[in-house]
Amino acid sequence: MNKKEEKAPNKKFFVNNLVENQKFDSFFYVEEKELRTSRQGKPYLDLKLRDKTGFISAKIWEGAASINEQFGKDDYVKVRATQEMYQNNPQLKIEMIRKADISEINIADYIPVSERSTEEMLEELKGYIDSIEDIWIKEILDAFLNDESIMEQYMKGPAAKTLHHAYLGGLLEHTLSMMKICDFLSVHYGDINRD
Repeated sequence: MNKKEEKAPNKKFFVNNLVENQKFDSFFYVEEKELRTSRQGKPYLDLKLRDKTGFISAKIWEGAASINEQFGKDDYVKVRATQEMYQNNPQLKIEMIRKADISEINIADYIPVSERSTEEMLEELKGYIDSIEDIWIKEILDAFLNDESIMEQYMKGPAAKTLHHAYLGGLLEHTLSMMKICDFLSVHYGDINRD
């Protein structure tokens, strides 16, 4: 494996395992970024940083105006920070920050993923498809299952951007959820064509 093919190392510090007053270095995705002015008239950066485990608010108090020019919303950054509590909410006080190179990032550390294994869900989906009796419906579904490029995207895809199943594997998980509901309703009402 050459250097370009190597995956970036996984993050050690995630939003959900940060500890109050702990100083750490880690990478985050910049979800929101705004240059604001404090009550004393000094500029500061207000950030919302994200990884696959959640979001955290962050502030940069020193040199905010010049740091503001170094990275943007939707960039990845490396920070040296301390988690503090502010009005009973965790927040990062950032000491150092820089824009991260994409080679330093493992995208899987920043995108939420289904708690279920995609392979396990795919086997469950195949079980439902095997139980379909209509040969034409089954043939269409088999065509999708046997198309590697479709299935690669389908197994990774989210079901939505924000409201439900908005994570890798979410579309497959949502499909199974709908199939279970339809299966239940077909048994409950009896005269419905299950296929």
